[in-house]
Amino acid sequence: MTANGKFLLAAGQTNNAVEVFTIDADGTIAQVAGSPFAANSSVSDVRSNCASNRVFTADNGSDLIDAYAMSSTGTLTPVPGSPFYNGATGSGPNSFDLALSPNGKFLFTTDSFSTGVTPFAVAADGALTPVPGSPFLTNSWLGGTAITAKGDFLYAIDFASGNVVGNTIHPDGTLTTIPGSPFGPGANSFGGEVNSVITFPPPACPTVASTQ
Repeated sequence: MTANGKFLLAAGQTNNAVEVFTIDADGTIAQVAGSPFAANSSVSDVRSNCASNRVFTADNGSDLIDAYAMSSTGTLTPVPGSPFYNGATGSGPNSFDLALSPNGKFLFTTDSFSTGVTPFAVAADGALTPVPGSPFLTNSWLGGTAITAKGDFLYAIDFASGNVVGNTIHPDGTLTTIPGSPFGPGANSFGGEVNSVITFPPPACPTVASTQ
């Protein structure tokens, strides 16, 4: 949901698109004009910024990130340069999950089969520039990712083992591995893929007045 409480965003995995819904005062939703909005591949995750005027998607099945400008009516328009390459290498690269820093300056994406995390610097117009040194590689197949409320640590789940990979986020957006990472049992004790991780308290936007 956008920070202003006006719109609900849905990742369209089978239609390669982002669906945008208005949220009425009674909780009912309705697609905005023009929705769904085309993406470049199967969308596995979608995020919006605190200003509710930029939207980003992780395009699973490709090594691309889509970036959009969101209008006051909820319509999406690709920003200049979109889509953006996530820097992945190797076999079967894909943009799996996204995390946006609390200050909105950096966007992080995991790439499962390239075992890496790519941080992007986010420009005022929503354009993305890879942080120098990207991608930051691990030995894990990274899926879901989460960032701490202060924006100082980034965690990602290894969906094959169930371990958690931890990185320190530096002021310039670069990453270094937290000592002892990865954390976990060392083998998948869950009997299947583990694709989600959260932090508590989660990152939060400054108080935004809703128009509802």
